[in-house]
Amino acid sequence: MKGVLIFGIVFLYLVCSVTCQAQRYSNFHFRKLQVEDGLSENTIYCIVQDRQGFMWFGTKDGLNRYDGNSFKNYHYQPEKKQSLGNNFVRSIAEKSPSHLYIGTDDGLYIMDKITAAFQKIELSISGKGTFNSAINALHVDRQGSLWIATMSQGIWKYNPSTTKITQLQLKGARLGQNATWAILQDRSGVIWAATRLGLLRFNNQQAHFDIVGPLFSEVGDPQFEILSMWEDPKGDLWLGTWSQGLLRYNKQSNEFSRFLNNTSHPYVTHIRALREFRENQLLVGSDDGLFLFHTETGTSERLDIPYYKHGLSDQNVYSIARDRENAIWIGTYFGGINYLNTALLSVETFFPDILPGFLSGKAVSQFCEDTKGNLWIATEDGGINYYDKKKKQISQPIKASYHNTHALLLDGDHLWIGTFSRGLDRYNLATGQRQNFRHDANNTETINDDCIFSLFKTKKGDLLIGTPAGLSRYDQQKKKFVRIPEVTQFIYDIKEDDEGNIWLASYQSGPIKFDLRKQAWVHYSLIRPNDPISSSKLTSIYVDSQHRLLFSSEGKGIFIYDKTKDSFRNIGQAQGLPNNVIYGILDDALGNLWLSSNKGIICFHPDNPKNYKLYTTENGFSTNQFNFKASFKASDGRFYFGGINGFTSFYPDEISAVKNQAVPNVFITQIQLLNKHNPNLEKDIQIQLNKNEKIVLTHQFSSFNISFVSLSFASPSKNQYAYKLEGADDEWTSAGNTKSVSYVNLSPGTYVFHIKASNNDGLWNEKGAAVQIEILPPLWLSLPAKITYALLFVALCYVCLRYYIMANKRKQARDLMAFQSEQEQKSFRSKIDFFTNIAHEIRTPLSLITAPLEEIILQENEDKETMHNLRIIEKNCERLTVLINQLLDFRKMDGNGPPLSPESVNLKNLLEDLYDRFRKSVHRNRVRFDLSIPQDQDLIIETDLDAVMKIVSNLLTNATKFAHSYILINLKRNSDKSFTITVSDDGPGIPDDFKKLVFDPFYQLSTNKDRSGTGIGLSLVKHLTNRLGAEIKIEDMLPRGAKFIFTIRSMQLAHEATGPIIEEQPIPLDRPEYNLTQILVVDDNPDITAFISHSLAVSYHIDIADSGSKALTMLDNKVYHLVISDIMMPEIDGITFVKRLKNDINYSHIPVILLSAKIQNATKVEGLLSGADVFIEKPFSMTFLKAQISSLLQNRKYLLENFHASPLSSYSSLATNAHDDAFLTQLNAEIEKHLSDEQFNVESLVDIFKISRSNFQRKLKAISGTSPGDYVRNYRLKRACTLLIESDYRINEVAFLVGFSSASYFTKAFIKAFNLTPKEFIQQSRLQAR
Repeated sequence: MKGVLIFGIVFLYLVCSVTCQAQRYSNFHFRKLQVEDGLSENTIYCIVQDRQGFMWFGTKDGLNRYDGNSFKNYHYQPEKKQSLGNNFVRSIAEKSPSHLYIGTDDGLYIMDKITAAFQKIELSISGKGTFNSAINALHVDRQGSLWIATMSQGIWKYNPSTTKITQLQLKGARLGQNATWAILQDRSGVIWAATRLGLLRFNNQQAHFDIVGPLFSEVGDPQFEILSMWEDPKGDLWLGTWSQGLLRYNKQSNEFSRFLNNTSHPYVTHIRALREFRENQLLVGSDDGLFLFHTETGTSERLDIPYYKHGLSDQNVYSIARDRENAIWIGTYFGGINYLNTALLSVETFFPDILPGFLSGKAVSQFCEDTKGNLWIATEDGGINYYDKKKKQISQPIKASYHNTHALLLDGDHLWIGTFSRGLDRYNLATGQRQNFRHDANNTETINDDCIFSLFKTKKGDLLIGTPAGLSRYDQQKKKFVRIPEVTQFIYDIKEDDEGNIWLASYQSGPIKFDLRKQAWVHYSLIRPNDPISSSKLTSIYVDSQHRLLFSSEGKGIFIYDKTKDSFRNIGQAQGLPNNVIYGILDDALGNLWLSSNKGIICFHPDNPKNYKLYTTENGFSTNQFNFKASFKASDGRFYFGGINGFTSFYPDEISAVKNQAVPNVFITQIQLLNKHNPNLEKDIQIQLNKNEKIVLTHQFSSFNISFVSLSFASPSKNQYAYKLEGADDEWTSAGNTKSVSYVNLSPGTYVFHIKASNNDGLWNEKGAAVQIEILPPLWLSLPAKITYALLFVALCYVCLRYYIMANKRKQARDLMAFQSEQEQKSFRSKIDFFTNIAHEIRTPLSLITAPLEEIILQENEDKETMHNLRIIEKNCERLTVLINQLLDFRKMDGNGPPLSPESVNLKNLLEDLYDRFRKSVHRNRVRFDLSIPQDQDLIIETDLDAVMKIVSNLLTNATKFAHSYILINLKRNSDKSFTITVSDDGPGIPDDFKKLVFDPFYQLSTNKDRSGTGIGLSLVKHLTNRLGAEIKIEDMLPRGAKFIFTIRSMQLAHEATGPIIEEQPIPLDRPEYNLTQILVVDDNPDITAFISHSLAVSYHIDIADSGSKALTMLDNKVYHLVISDIMMPEIDGITFVKRLKNDINYSHIPVILLSAKIQNATKVEGLLSGADVFIEKPFSMTFLKAQISSLLQNRKYLLENFHASPLSSYSSLATNAHDDAFLTQLNAEIEKHLSDEQFNVESLVDIFKISRSNFQRKLKAISGTSPGDYVRNYRLKRACTLLIESDYRINEVAFLVGFSSASYFTKAFIKAFNLTPKEFIQQSRLQAR
């Protein structure tokens, strides 16, 4: 038990001592690469950097190549003959830029890096069988020969030029099966071998190895077993042994010295790797860890710290290498690869750990320097730490009242410690006594809060304490705290400027200053509320070497105070910084500012913020996120920055001088096809790429991705790339740190892809790398195809020329025919336009005939002969109207015409009606007229009634003109549910050659010269038949005559009419109450206006205007109740006139009736949408016009009567259009605003609406039927009705609320308006509510 205790004490001592020593070199932090990063296995036996710059690693599970971005693994693959034959790779040597020697447990291989093929070199021992030993080491001498150190078969030499292999012998002894671990060629060219028996030297003249006497034992004594060798600049050999530590062999004196052996401390065994670190410093890798050995003094320090996660990944070091950037690569047995960037050793980083001698907390909050230059360090999760800069050791000598500490102040022997939530500690460093001060809500002489964020001692000796509750001052004489009532904000930091002013950094309230001269506190958030700093979350204040005040903020960058202007200059992301969250500020001797942020440490000059440099974890820093106020500039100029994972220190001039001067090699590593994966083709592409040959791709592989890499390993994420595809890109494209680019669907042609790259410090390899890529055209664009195309083109030209000659002849013939057709079309169009214009012009005089005629007939003249003649005139007017409509229908055939309106049509009723209409005229010609209809009741069809009626009517009209003695109409129902209507006559008939021509417009048989007609009836029949989807044909009657056969089928119903049928009520005309109604008639035809004026003069006052502009002038001077207007007028047409009328608030209430000879539906729709109330076609019925006028005026009267009779009717019912509705809405709103103001009257409204009193009165009278005064009074009475029902006000209160000066006058007005008292109204309303 006692022995165990002693062993434990010794072990603990050794761990602590190693830990403390290692902490002195805490800047030795390694970047680790392991299986999680793509490494095939974590045991690293050998490391080599080839001439191209790639790093190669030999493991127990294959060969690995690393490019700084990813690993490429090479393994034994049984299905591939040229794969690596054995996965246990113990040694690597470079034969040439394209070949590597690979030593494995199963012999020697040569790797072709271009094809990734491995070839085994067969070694044989003369008369003793085949070489099958593991190869521990490979070395290529200056002549290119390969030296092979084996595990159990001695040492070999291979000449690659002659492929001769020689097994080398040992003079005076036998190596036997003892292992050879290393081979070295010194500066003089001598080959040395480290073996299990000791050290050997090659005798080049006699071609054998000699024993180095002092360091050899033939019996295999382990004390002479040498595992590794290194030659220093002086020519001495340093030998790493199995059990005798480190040996130095002097080749001149043949003497050796021992270090790190069992008689020294530390004792290091199994030294497997040696490498020079710096001048007179040697890296020693062993199973006992990694050591830095000083060759001049013989002393050493251990660089790895067992169980320390930021140190070496494993203490068993098997290999060490240095790359071209002077970085160190360390291979371990269990921990993979450790990368050490020696350029960053000037940066010291201290991480937290539970091991003794380390930082106790992660989050560092503040630094404080003592008189010895050492630092007190406050952390938020580990209390107080003390850093001894000379010993490079961290300890925790004192304990605060709480582990979460935010502020430190050293005042003589007293260390003041601000905690979070546990008050303020004062620790006496001399006596070790601690006193805690807490907040007491009942005691104003205590600190104002237990959370202490800042401590500061002024030049006068005052101690100021900043808390979330404001600022306090400690009175050291009276031993009490004095609260500053002017400062109640969250105080994060306190500083004093060179004039003695006190500055406070508040969180969210900007800066606060105590003006020493004015003896007053200045709150910049109050005097400059719009300044960005006023609402900022300030985190710290720094006074730089120029005595300027600088403020850091959380979210707005930094602010520099200009004392002369009393202003603040803001520098943040908008000005070029990479981050707006700034925790602390320091400055160097060159005027540069160093800021701690969430993205690292930012260094820049205030004159050029965009030109900054960012330092991150890849530069050796502890973290990228730092902490509030954890920035400190020590007395020796060293910077300290604390973050959320420890702290980092450095001299700014040293870190600024660190620059990677190695120009990186740039390589195109892969071309990967997109969309179409082809392993064999991609393998060929990779080989061509490795050979730097032109890559040829067919057109279907014109989309690919190109990967590239910069072989700079210092900080791969900061390497920059730029590329250009010559043949497609005109300029270089910056890719940032992206290591690939894709091209999609490149056109056939030859391209050259160029890539250039930089290292982490912006040093560019401008030459870069390039690869030529050719995209072959598809077969149809190849050279043979183009020749074929040329021949075909010549043949085509010949054919085209011949065709042109022939076609030109045909064209001349067609042009002649086209010219004739065009002339016919022009003639046809002229006829159509002429008849259409005539039809429109006829409508107006026809109206002047039919309308007076209607008036005369209504007078019922007693003279029968006169009445007979009038009836004849009326019938011919109707006939003329039908002809005009027919002609206009024919004109519509140019387009599709109006849309069809399918409905249920009873063919029986239709034919009977037509029979009755034509019977008299047919009988008048002494022609028999018969109608044959089946007795079935189901003769209903879904079709357009108007179209069918026009078709049958025209057929009957045609038959009436040509029939000799009889006409027959026959209706038949077919089996397919269609119907056939046949119209037959015994006229002259139609010859077969002309049966198709009779349906052409204006075509008439020459034999029909004695028959009157226009030649458009049958053409209209054909057009309507086609639109209905029906059929029409002509057959001969025997012995003479013609038969028109019309077959029709049901159409799909567009909609079904629903709803009740409302009986039309007769509208009374010429009512005496309209005697004073003013009507304005607008038409440029004086006959029309005279007739309308004469017809309406009995009932209304009529004024006439011959144009729209004159009508507008008349409207300004006189009140009209209705306007009748024509559409076709000069200057202003009727539709434009109506729009202007309806858009003017003075006239928008006037009803408008439009008259027009244009009867197209589009014209009707346009007229009604313009605001017209009624659209009447010419010729019109005067009776119908009077009925429309009476209806418009009577409906308006009923509306006003109902509105005024109902106390609760809505005012919106008065408006007939949007303009009137807007007018009433604004009017009611103005009355509502002044509802209780009894002085509010019509003059007030006129002033508000900015219109004349007469126009206002005319407008309101027309809309509401009352004067403006009555309207205001009625509005108040209706508002009173609402208040009486919906509120608890009494009647007299409501009277005053709606603007009546007395309750009695209110009651009288109420009775006059509604024929009941207010009380009766209330009772009636309640009864209706029940």
